[in-house]
Parts: sequence; C-alpha cells; structure tokens
Amino acid sequence: MVRETRRERDGFLARLHGRSPADRQRIAAEHKAYLDGDRATDADFGDEGVSVGSGTEVEMTQRAVQAKKPVYLPPPRGKDASYLAAATTKMENRLAAEAAATKSGAAGKKGRGKAKASSSRPVTKKQAAEKAMSAKIAKEAMARAEDATSAATQRRRENAQEWRLKNAVVLIRASKLSPTFRLRGSARRRLQAKGKQRKKTSPPRS
Repeated sequence: MVRETRRERDGFLARLHGRSPADRQRIAAEHKAYLDGDRATDADFGDEGVSVGSGTEVEMTQRAVQAKKPVYLPPPRGKDASYLAAATTKMENRLAAEAAATKSGAAGKKGRGKAKASSSRPVTKKQAAEKAMSAKIAKEAMARAEDATSAATQRRRENAQEWRLKNAVVLIRASKLSPTFRLRGSARRRLQAKGKQRKKTSPPRS
C-alpha cells in the first residue's frame, strides 16, 4: 500500500483537469489500485505532453508563481540615504574602536608580562631607602591625623563642660531671683536680728 501526500494528491487532481469523463474514471481507478498495492505502476495518463494540463488554471497559476521575478528595490534617496550613510559610518567607527581596544589589550598584556619580569630583579639599596622613607612619611602623616582627631575630640569635651557650667550658673542666678528664695532670705535676716536683740537684753554674767 502506497501512502499519498497532500501535495501529490493535488498534483494528481490537477492533471485530471481537462480530460474526458472516461479518462478520468480510468485514471482514477488505476491510481487507486496503485495506492492499494494492486498495481505495480501508477495510472497511465497517456500523452504526457498533454497530461500536465497545459491550459488549466492550476497549472497557469503555478507557472506564474514560479516565473515571478523578485521585487526590484530602488537605491535609497534623500533622508533614507543619509540615515544609511550615518549607520554605515557608525558601524565602521565601532568596529575600528573594537579593533583598537583588542590591540591595546594585547599590548597591555605584553607590557604586564615585561613588568613582572622586571619586578623579579633584586632591589637596590637606593630603592630600599626610598621605600622605607615613603613608609615613614606615611606613618608620620597617619600619626598627625590621629593627634588632630584626638585634639578635636578634647576641645569638644571642654566646650561641652564649659557649656554645662554656664548653664548651672544661670540656673543658680535665676533661683536666687525667685520669690521663694527671697522669703527664705528675709526669714534668715529676722532670725539674725532676734539673736542680736537677745544678746543685748540678756543680763551680764557675774
């Protein structure tokens, strides 16, 4: 049994178009027998030059589709041409920049390799002295920064202490001016006056 695809089925029906009813019946029967496995060859259309249906609509459509030429696209003009030129220039610049970056990266790798090779050389006394001096200067600068920080902290503490003392003096003065403090002061003065009077009126001791 032979399995027929949809494309083959459409082609077979297209070839039947334009034939007589007797030919159609014969060809259809032979084709069915071929598909069922009862026939070794497919249906015989007779004259192959006419069997393809040279004048049918299906064949004419197929030929028209096959013979259709590609659409001609005119070159860009005006703004389109300007945009295309700008895009082309931008692409060329980007490619050039990428190539330069790749080249510089390769050169940098070579330079780093040379630097590593040179760093393996022994350090001279002068280089060691310069390195030690740089470390000393950095250490002194760090110490000065720490001293400045501690001095600023001490000044802030002293200012805070002075501010607290001033506030305490202000509070004391304000309390002295209050009515309660005045009453206590007048009572104290009366007691002192009574004590003086007692001393004056008391009899002398023998």
